[in-house]
Amino acid sequence: MTTDDALARRCAELPLGAASILSARTLASDYPALARELRPGLRLLDVGCGTGAMTLGMAQAVFPAQVIGLDMGAALLDQARARGAAQPNLSANLRFVEADLYDLPYGAEFDVVVAARVLQWLGEPLRAVRELSRVLRPGGRLFVLDYQHFQAQMVPPVPPSVAHFRARFLAWRAAAGLPNAPADELESWLHAAGLHAVQSEPQLETARRGAPDFGRRIAVWGTVIASRGHQVVAAGHLSEAERALAEQEFSVWAQERAESQVLALRSASGMKGGG
Repeated sequence: MTTDDALARRCAELPLGAASILSARTLASDYPALARELRPGLRLLDVGCGTGAMTLGMAQAVFPAQVIGLDMGAALLDQARARGAAQPNLSANLRFVEADLYDLPYGAEFDVVVAARVLQWLGEPLRAVRELSRVLRPGGRLFVLDYQHFQAQMVPPVPPSVAHFRARFLAWRAAAGLPNAPADELESWLHAAGLHAVQSEPQLETARRGAPDFGRRIAVWGTVIASRGHQVVAAGHLSEAERALAEQEFSVWAQERAESQVLALRSASGMKGGG
């Protein structure tokens, strides 16, 4: 492991307070482009599965085929396994594994491999895409979903303290070698990994006041400030006073003023040749 890779991995470690973002997601609402493509019988690997919230939806969609959720975070996997145990109808077909996504313990055996919101936390995303492609069977498809962080839109604009936090957060990520606009690179990474029939489409995460999921979606940046914000402070990119002010002012903005928030993502998929 190189020094740069070690730094990226430390930054990518998820604070426990941020796990609520993962646990609130569902396949249908948070990766609809994938949900449309899944069908019974497809053996699937969900890389960077986190707490397993979306993995359960994948397992239901491809049942009775096997689904494996893989992550490098032991604490997250504990939550995923507990979530899976609460679904006894899936227990025979669903399991969660701790492994390094740069060195997957599988051969070319999956019909579908998924990496949703994962590449943004990798110092070597193309290396990861090549490894994900390796474990596809011929004719299998890789699905990747990720952000373009610079294109987020908040109406009305967030307070200056929050805008400052966002700028320093992205600077912290960039200093660790993490990509802040991976959505712009997905197609080129899939092509570089040797995949064919590459397709992509925008997928926006939209929060609009009055919508049933407004509270969950508008709270995302508040959770980032309250959890990952401490990592940004520890790395010297922000003071604790600046972080705390951003957290306080974001909460007021989200509860009293926010009309909408749009986070820009793109989904891309590609097929492995030889099928």
